[in-house]
Amino acid sequence: MGTQSETCVRQRKQTVTNTNCPSTSQSDSEPKTGQRIVFLDLEGVVVTHKSILATHLPALAGAKIDGYTGGGPDWANYVDRVAYAMILRVCQKHGAKIVLTSVLRTRHEVRKHLLDLAEILLGSSPTHLFHSCPVTEHSDSREEEIRDWILFEEKATGSELESFCVLDDRRLEIENFVQVDQRDGFSYDNYLKAQNFLVRDPKPELIFL
Repeated sequence: MGTQSETCVRQRKQTVTNTNCPSTSQSDSEPKTGQRIVFLDLEGVVVTHKSILATHLPALAGAKIDGYTGGGPDWANYVDRVAYAMILRVCQKHGAKIVLTSVLRTRHEVRKHLLDLAEILLGSSPTHLFHSCPVTEHSDSREEEIRDWILFEEKATGSELESFCVLDDRRLEIENFVQVDQRDGFSYDNYLKAQNFLVRDPKPELIFL
């Protein structure tokens, strides 16, 4: 998810019909039809008020919280593993791929943290859950960035996306939007709603407590 994604973004800017992005090749790794995409913000979705407080447990005893700085070397420590695991489960269950929309998406270390943590949570390589062009380009608004990504991808592959959902803590004016509370992050209700956008009438999961 490092230089490959950055190269892909540059190529998508230059041309849609002559790109070397793996998603537009003849490879079977990216199907020409039926793509399902999860557009994922990070801060407020998997890094939350709750996860930051929990990371600084000494603060409960009166110590000062050092302050969260996005994308730092210890960034992965702030990720809510439950929230992230539920997002990975949505993707794995419905064959969806993640595209990052976060302001941190261009930071190689953040993307590496996501892959490393996903491998721990899944117990196997998570690369199949991330799109080969895994970041949106910078534009005037996040909605425009997402719509541009979809437009470029559909032109490049010659087919429409089957479905997508957008996970963000900011209120976005875009279809298939799942509003996440930045205090608590991606919730079980968000999990159910995201699935409804990706597939019609998803099979319910029975959980007995």
